[in-house]
Amino acid sequence: MGHKSEAMSKGLGKMQREILDSLQPSKDLLYYSGAGFYGGQRGWVNYKSCSVLLPENTFDLRALLLYMAKEKGELYGAGYVKPSFQSSFSRSVKRLVESGHLEAPTMLLIEQYKMKGQKDMTGSLIHHLADGLFLMVDKRQVRFVVSVMDNRKNLTNL
Repeated sequence: MGHKSEAMSKGLGKMQREILDSLQPSKDLLYYSGAGFYGGQRGWVNYKSCSVLLPENTFDLRALLLYMAKEKGELYGAGYVKPSFQSSFSRSVKRLVESGHLEAPTMLLIEQYKMKGQKDMTGSLIHHLADGLFLMVDKRQVRFVVSVMDNRKNLTNL
């Protein structure tokens, strides 16, 4: 018998397929840590000092994780995601990004934004460019992903 990597499948795993299948339904989750609440619209998320409206092919991993955990019965206590499920989810998202099924941009196209509070602190977050409004996102942790199967034009990597 060869190495472990030789015996493993090259296709998507069960969790990876479930993640891709859950992207659109997770957009309808309006109440979770990180959700923005503007007019009951889907797609609003809070990020640092502002709320932004994400395009249809862009997804918040916080909503996706909670949606999948609820669907699979992987919550405990007051709605916390079980650590083992969260770890499996994170590994699967990482592999989907590495394989090119999802993109994790550092500069994310957004449709609209609203400030939290009176001060405009968006100078380093929101950029008005010729192609539209862009949100600069933290490179250290993946929070938002873009489905490359939907539309590649909403993605700009720096």
